[in-house]
Amino acid sequence: MLSSWLELTGEHLLDNARYKKIITNHEAIENFFVDRFLDAHKKARKRIILDLDATDDPVHGKQEGRFFHGYYDQYCYLPLYIFCGDFLLSAKLRTADIDGAAGRVGELKRIVARIRHRWPKVEITIRGDSGFARDEIMSWCEVNKVKYVLGLAKNSRLMSAIESEMDKARQRCEAREIGPGPLIIHAPHEATLLSEALGGILH
Repeated sequence: MLSSWLELTGEHLLDNARYKKIITNHEAIENFFVDRFLDAHKKARKRIILDLDATDDPVHGKQEGRFFHGYYDQYCYLPLYIFCGDFLLSAKLRTADIDGAAGRVGELKRIVARIRHRWPKVEITIRGDSGFARDEIMSWCEVNKVKYVLGLAKNSRLMSAIESEMDKARQRCEAREIGPGPLIIHAPHEATLLSEALGGILH
């Protein structure tokens, strides 16, 4: 019943509104998780890593906004999450007919600003898979002094551009007798140079 009232309640109500006893403060709801994370630490952290993730939320009926997602091979929603360690900072329920990284810059702006208001000297790094390797995200990070570690899907032009670096990384892996890891790009870098290496696929 409470969830129904919250859904039907507008931000500005008249005195004769049916659900006037429950008013939704959307800003407070969004900021709750970030504030809970900040309040859990007695001292400001020197550095933190924000993990970005999008995953499937299967639906089994005729729910509004359901779409078939080819990668997950089922009808689902595609919620987006931001975590810092075990702390959930953001959860956005969305339909599955959109890019997995869509809307993430807006969430990063809100969360990073709120964290820096309390911890102005904290070093922030975002981390995500190739689904978040978008020029919009990387450009925003570089302008706002946020580091990033993002996976990149392989393509022939990229592999040719980093052939020397990959050989060096392979030699280091063999010397340490460890297996090769995913292809990772570290920031800050110039987004334009990265775009050229990717053959312009980020634009």
